[in-house]
Amino acid sequence: MKHLNKKIGMKGQEIFCNYLSKNKINYWTNFKDNFNKTDIIMEKDNVLSFVEISTKQHTIKNNHKVTGKNTNQINNYVLRQKEFNVKYFIVFIDVKSKNVYGNYLDNLLNNTMYKGKEFPLVINCGGQEITFFSLFDMIEIHKLNEEEYEELSKMTFNNKHNKFQTNIYDTTTSGRTF
Repeated sequence: MKHLNKKIGMKGQEIFCNYLSKNKINYWTNFKDNFNKTDIIMEKDNVLSFVEISTKQHTIKNNHKVTGKNTNQINNYVLRQKEFNVKYFIVFIDVKSKNVYGNYLDNLLNNTMYKGKEFPLVINCGGQEITFFSLFDMIEIHKLNEEEYEELSKMTFNNKHNKFQTNIYDTTTSGRTF
């Protein structure tokens, strides 16, 4: 159970790599040693991009369709974009809706308003700052097939019931609504 998050993440990467292959998009990855490294490097239309993938069960919180990443990670992505002159492409695999969303980080960091809230939205969740992006700012790029859905559903169900796992979405409403 301790490494279930990593297995879920690796399955998400595998799903996205299959999507890239089927769409004849070149990519490179390091599945053997991928801790704290870029998930995937893809080349589309002769442009290289770093790809970061999040695989999660939750998308709706207080009537907002959102996904979140640690704010420190987002800040590091911005720095690496400048350092390497390569854009970040953020992918979110939503197990519940069976959708794979994606967009370039620069697009996601543009301020947008939905239902009276400005996104991206930064909230302290259980001691760490999370940057939430509206799914309205992301593009649906793939639908999970039944096999992908079943495998991820089982993994995320087991992960949710792991007593050592913290659910950041449960901590976002303590005294706050968004």
